[in-house]
Amino acid sequence: MILYNEMPILKKISICIFLLGCFQIIYGQKFIKLSVDNDLYFLTDRYYSSGIFISYGYQKNKQIDGIDSLDNSSNIHWHLGQEVYTPARLQTRDLSEIDYPFGGWLFIEREVHKYLNNNTAYAWGVQIGTTGEESLAPWMQNFYHINFLKLPRVTWESAIPQEIHLNLNINMKKRIMIEEKFYFLSDFFSTVGTQKTTIGAQFGFFMGETKRFSFTGNPLESKGDDGLSFYIGSRQEYRFHDYMISGSLFNEKATFTLPSRKYRNSFEFGASFNTDEWEILALISNTSRDNEEQLFFRHTFLNISISKYL
Repeated sequence: MILYNEMPILKKISICIFLLGCFQIIYGQKFIKLSVDNDLYFLTDRYYSSGIFISYGYQKNKQIDGIDSLDNSSNIHWHLGQEVYTPARLQTRDLSEIDYPFGGWLFIEREVHKYLNNNTAYAWGVQIGTTGEESLAPWMQNFYHINFLKLPRVTWESAIPQEIHLNLNINMKKRIMIEEKFYFLSDFFSTVGTQKTTIGAQFGFFMGETKRFSFTGNPLESKGDDGLSFYIGSRQEYRFHDYMISGSLFNEKATFTLPSRKYRNSFEFGASFNTDEWEILALISNTSRDNEEQLFFRHTFLNISISKYL
């Protein structure tokens, strides 16, 4: 029998978070969400190759100005996520042919959303996670490639090494109504951490049948609205540090790294469909290069998210 004190630190953290999550679910069920990023929809498999995220959230305090008001309300979100990064050539072991380091990132995050009013919100969160073998990315990608896609094994040559990371995230979000059911959305964001350090902004236009759009990444905001909505926008970012490409600032454990591009951008187009119990969202992102060695100048992936109101 393995005693708790003998477990690796990441497994201890996972057990504590799981038990805390069970308590939170008993405390107040509000929504669960499954979100998947993948580029296979566009017949590619490279760079930011895939992401899988499971979220649970609830409203911390009741709205005070009626059912349609978000004034002074707060929401707590928990996220469990995994991201997978690969080069364009998946079967090579020649480092001169690798244009993006193999890497996996597995994390847990607690996030707080605070609404100042119906159109202004801010959020902050803390991420803790691991890269390397304990991210489970090599196993998961090869399991999927071999058993479902019937493709050769991915080499994961000289992958980004295993390390524990901590990130602190801050967002400030604003929505401006141009006319009824047509809004300009903005999101100013910043992350400071050992896995990445970045600052940027996201701008876009939202239009559709729903009264509100989950512009803070909070599905609860759209609960109760029915209909189809659309979003088009752009994301601009300056990334000071990216462990998944350039390795650690504090050691040289990584056997293969590349210089990370500081300025990055993406163009986004999406649609969401809401019912009383569900929200289904699809978002296409076309991103610029993360490093100068990438063989392809831009990369496209699709996010599909399904939220169930509880």
